[in-house]
Amino acid sequence: AITASGGVARVADIDTLAAIGVEGVIIGKALYNGSLSLREVLRRSGKTTKEGLR
Repeated sequence: AITASGGVARVADIDTLAAIGVEGVIIGKALYNGSLSLREVLRRSGKTTKEGLR
């Protein structure tokens, strides 16, 4: 499994990574600075908070 970290700032970045087979992303800074919403990321992933967080 591949996890991407760094440079992930928008939902479109996550979509692009998912399209090439990346299974996880580190989005801490994007959440901290407000460029990503955890609610939106989880909604688009189809997972609940409990499933989406590890």
